[in-house]
Amino acid sequence: EGNPLPAEVVSYDIGDGFPDANEYRMKFGVIIPSTNTTVEYDFWNAIMSPANREACKGIGFHVSGILIDQPKLTTDEDMLQFLEMFRKQIYTTTDRLMTSEPQYIIMGMSLETFFGGWEGNKEFKQTLTDRTGLNIATGAE
Repeated sequence: EGNPLPAEVVSYDIGDGFPDANEYRMKFGVIIPSTNTTVEYDFWNAIMSPANREACKGIGFHVSGILIDQPKLTTDEDMLQFLEMFRKQIYTTTDRLMTSEPQYIIMGMSLETFFGGWEGNKEFKQTLTDRTGLNIATGAE
């Protein structure tokens, strides 16, 4: 009890996606908050570093920004309003992302995936998996 790590690690199948000339190995969909430019900068820096550039040949990363009004998170009520807005936007963003036919989705955000603890993260992932048919990587993992 009190261990923040999951009891087990599970491997997941990837979706079929639609390969093309540039993304013949893997196609990721990436969701990033529209207000957080640091996440996108760090994400592309890690992927396009000289050490990773060759390893990422044939892998596509298709980014879709989730619309986030500049949140005011000073009270619990602010947080609940933010989460309500986020949940309305995540479906539109995910549906738009799915037009690129990714094989896996990466959530480039953390706050929203930590809400409700480990169980809340699992529920969030399951909701998106049910909608997309794909597995999801989140910041809470």
